[in-house]
Amino acid sequence: MVAVSSRELKNKTGEILRRVRGGERITVTNRGRPVAIVVPFSDAHLFADDEVRPYDVAWRDITQTLAETAAEYDSWDQAVDRSRKR
Repeated sequence: MVAVSSRELKNKTGEILRRVRGGERITVTNRGRPVAIVVPFSDAHLFADDEVRPYDVAWRDITQTLAETAAEYDSWDQAVDRSRKR
């Protein structure tokens, strides 16, 4: 996979998009670190996360799970003491 800097992406957007349209995947870097991958639209489904849920649904599930889960320790101090003894 080819890498381009964010500055190069800014300066050569049209050229880079033509390459992507041709099937190439391009990593975009900022200060040498990868920050994004530009892929052809036909490949976008490979990166889509079908498991993403709306915030309110996820939060409801979390609170329900916490309500149904029994605490192993009576207090944080007890849990910390236990973890330090390991």
